[in-house]
Amino acid sequence: MPDSAWVTVKVKDEEGGNAPMPLTIVYGCQKMQTQQKQASFKVRRLDNKHQLKVAALGYLTVETMPFDFSKGDSVVVDFVLGEDDRPLVNCEGIH
Repeated sequence: MPDSAWVTVKVKDEEGGNAPMPLTIVYGCQKMQTQQKQASFKVRRLDNKHQLKVAALGYLTVETMPFDFSKGDSVVVDFVLGEDDRPLVNCEGIH
């Protein structure tokens, strides 16, 4: 059995299922950008908790709760991103 696990991240938006581009996927201290709505990577350190985060411009960032892997695991994490409709703060003229 391998001393690693595979993670596949799938992303879509809450409206029509299209993934906003580009996506930033954060795993621990590592960031990756992709133009695909699905990305896979290998996890070699299985001895601590793991957490994933997905971000896209104009959308709310979504992150998982910490979770564990076992040797040989293959995990698929589905993310659904919602639009960030919070108003932009205009600080012009404030001193």
